[in-house]
Amino acid sequence: MGQACLIFLLAEVGGGEQQRSSGKAMESVLSSILIFGGTGYIGRCMVKASVKMGHPTYVYSRPTTPQTHSSKIELLKEFQSMGVDIVQGELDEHEKLVLVIQQVDVVISALAYPQVLDQLNIIDAIKVAGTTKGHFPTHPHIKVRNAKHFNFRVHSNQLV
Repeated sequence: MGQACLIFLLAEVGGGEQQRSSGKAMESVLSSILIFGGTGYIGRCMVKASVKMGHPTYVYSRPTTPQTHSSKIELLKEFQSMGVDIVQGELDEHEKLVLVIQQVDVVISALAYPQVLDQLNIIDAIKVAGTTKGHFPTHPHIKVRNAKHFNFRVHSNQLV
């Protein structure tokens, strides 16, 4: 499931490959992907699919604490062993969000429903970063009308 979803999302932003010049030759480089909610049910599938497809992959995750469930800690360790860059932070840390978003081409949000409005913080950071080719939000009511200019529609009638 995760790989099929990821292929679809990357097709929306131009196939997920870029041509970069390295000296004399042009090389094909896969898009780097940042996934919010990567330790959740859908997010973990997206992370594994991204890595399997060869994309440089980042996961933005809440900081671990002594209260963090051991299964989440094990999953983060598994991701790290697969080469995933884990960025720990909160969704209200605007500067941190901007810095990590500036390092990637595509942002995918797999946040749970209670965090739908927290995605507005991600959207604000994407606007400031100005480097992202695509953003794919969790909830269907947050839609990207024009990914290039990042105009967003919330609940079908409220422009953010």
